[in-house]
Amino acid sequence: MKLQTFSDKATKRTFTYYFLDHDAAQAGGHALMGYMIGNYAQPVIELTYKNNGQLTAVYVEDNDLIDVFNRICDSFQDFQMISTSD
Repeated sequence: MKLQTFSDKATKRTFTYYFLDHDAAQAGGHALMGYMIGNYAQPVIELTYKNNGQLTAVYVEDNDLIDVFNRICDSFQDFQMISTSD
């Protein structure tokens, strides 16, 4: 498998997604990071979270990844942390 690259003319792009809570946003952010690490030779992505469930990803790419990122984040809409007690 060959990892993707982007050109010297790639631009910085911003993606924002609103989850139900902070935990779901973090799970979605981990998935976005995994996508970038698994697909790009040198991924450039920075994630920030707000307590209201907002995830913002700033990344560098030649093409907009909004459809891919939406599909990934949509899969975490029903995410709930499960706490266990001993």
